[in-house]
Amino acid sequence: MRISLRARFIVTTVVALLLSLIAVLAYLQLFFSIRGIKTVFAALETKIALAEKERKSSRLDSTLLETRAEDLKRINNFLIDRENPLPFIEAVEMLAKNTQNRLSLDFAETESKQEGIAFRLTTEGSEPNVLRFLSLLEVMPYDIEIRDVIFQRTYTESKNIQAVLLTVLISAETK
Repeated sequence: MRISLRARFIVTTVVALLLSLIAVLAYLQLFFSIRGIKTVFAALETKIALAEKERKSSRLDSTLLETRAEDLKRINNFLIDRENPLPFIEAVEMLAKNTQNRLSLDFAETESKQEGIAFRLTTEGSEPNVLRFLSLLEVMPYDIEIRDVIFQRTYTESKNIQAVLLTVLISAETK
């Protein structure tokens, strides 16, 4: 059985067209895949550049922390340790003793915040000593805020002495 020339031509043309169509479709698929890969590479390059920038920034931050460790330690010493406020309390008691005042120190729970601590100080002594105590309290090496001051003159009949009663509410940031 002989296939005519015309039939061979048609079959060859159809096969050639199908192969051409398959080649074009494969080319388009490859083109869009490469385009997608380029988009992924661009996103990766952006992420790499961002990571490099963050690495440089963190290196600068760590260098800054290393060079400023003493400064940070000094700043940290201004804060009162919430778990152990004893050094602060002892400093206030020593201040009262040095200024010849009697001191009563209470923890003010209602005024204390999550990030801070509050104390109510009641000081009794002569007016100059109480004022000296208050002025020294303000310049203590702690980050404290005097929030309320009540200044009262009292008279003790048994000793025939005029005294001053000072109630101070202080709050401080804690470590």
